Amino acid sequence: DMARSFDPLENKYTDVSKVKGLTVPKITEATTEDMARNNPRLTRDEMFEFIFQDLNDAETCLANFTPGAKNIPSLAVVYGLKARAYLWLGGFDEGLYEEVPTGNAAYAKAAELDVKGSKTKDIKAGLEGIAKKYQEEAYNQYAFTNVKGASENFEKAAKASATAPLSKVDSLNYYNAGFTAWAGADAEKALEMFNKCYEIGYYNEDGEVFSKLGEIYLSKKDGDSAVKILEEGFSKYPQSQSILIGLINYYIGSKSNTDRLFSLLDEAKKNEPN
Repeated sequence: DMARSFDPLENKYTDVSKVKGLTVPKITEATTEDMARNNPRLTRDEMFEFIFQDLNDAETCLANFTPGAKNIPSLAVVYGLKARAYLWLGGFDEGLYEEVPTGNAAYAKAAELDVKGSKTKDIKAGLEGIAKKYQEEAYNQYAFTNVKGASENFEKAAKASATAPLSKVDSLNYYNAGFTAWAGADAEKALEMFNKCYEIGYYNEDGEVFSKLGEIYLSKKDGDSAVKILEEGFSKYPQSQSILIGLINYYIGSKSNTDRLFSLLDEAKKNEPN
């Protein structure tokens, strides 16, 4: 609790730049009076490494212990304290430290340890906050034409929503991650995100996911995958011009089925008679 209480967070009232990321000094049974006189505050990751080491030791010691009363420490207390620590760390950016999880990873750890579900509401709220932050940043990046940054943040938003116990399928942000990756010519990431949309059954307006997947497969010279996904998309969205054009381009390029090509050209004329 002291580490959290003295961990200064960004705010609009106080400049915390000189102490940002610092918690409290470490005091152990081995700390002497002379050591205490020059005992600087530990960084956040150093402090929580120390806390988790202590809690891991406690977990080992209490592994086969059955408390005789409710006011005696037990494994449940250890797990509760760990969950509380991870809940705090979840409020910081993902991957901030090498040894201490933050962001989604920390919230996921908290959920694993919260066997009674007493912290579920707080964990869900934290994950929703992360997803919202990443989504807002993604739209900001997109507004400044940084499609790579936008794609990364849309994906992070979707993954935050998918993290248990929130466990929401954020289909729109997966699509946006794919679309901005496609716009930035990152075919592999676009393929991954559009395939994710396909897996969860989200095809966007007029089956645009099918069209984009077909286009990417064709660019990768994977004609079999392209025609398969485009034909499936056309069966679901026969009015889609982008899917229809993708199929026409495939059959013109492959010269494999002229009957199908002429049939598609007839469909195109019906959709665009002029």
